[in-house]
Amino acid sequence: MKNTNHTRYLLVYLLLLADVILIISAISISMWKGEDILTAFDEGHYMTYLSVLKILIVSALFFILYVIKRRNKSFIDIRSLDLIWLIMGIAFIYLALDELFMVHETLDSYIHSSFKLNETGLTDRLDDFILIAYAVFGMIILYLYRSEILKHRKALPLLILAFITIFVGEFFDLLTNRNDIAIALLSQQTTIESEKISGIPYMKCTFVANSNNVNKFCEISGTLEESCEMITSTFLICFAYYCLIETKKQERSKKALT
Repeated sequence: MKNTNHTRYLLVYLLLLADVILIISAISISMWKGEDILTAFDEGHYMTYLSVLKILIVSALFFILYVIKRRNKSFIDIRSLDLIWLIMGIAFIYLALDELFMVHETLDSYIHSSFKLNETGLTDRLDDFILIAYAVFGMIILYLYRSEILKHRKALPLLILAFITIFVGEFFDLLTNRNDIAIALLSQQTTIESEKISGIPYMKCTFVANSNNVNKFCEISGTLEESCEMITSTFLICFAYYCLIETKKQERSKKALT
């Protein structure tokens, strides 16, 4: 059991280390080119395609898991709890397409144009709220099929970590979607004396944010958001993989008994 646990954690650590190396490399290349560090994560950059690939790996693992669980059974049974793995496989194909073609951002623009919404600090973050809605909807589905998910208790911490990094990443995304929050957080009070009114100096207080600090704040927060996205997919890959390994072991045990 100890060796199994060590192997499990070793795989997670290795994949996380690979994430760190890739993120640092992408940032370093952008800095070397004299670009904004967030350029490394722009659509069309290789990091985007890597993210899509990782999401597709998650999807493939869930599909394989579903096929194994439905072996010698009807392939689709809507009453079966195994269906959750097929649902998750399909969901992650959609998420890969969303990542590649920016579906949630397109939906954001469509809602703005359809309802003629003015861009404000709130409405401009609509695409972030859509992603949060994805996560919440996913949690609801998992809860409905919790008895099936709980069959894989050993892998469950990885799923929990994935959701934690999802929400942490979205928190940073909300911070950097536009710079209004950064300006509010980094503004410093400046007192300016204006002309005297009735012999009493009139003091006016203003709040000013250093643009360089705002840009750095947005760059750091944006990098953390993108890093969380990479780490989330790593946790999900490990979760799906260990569920798959555990299911195969259970299948072998059943065959041994028969």
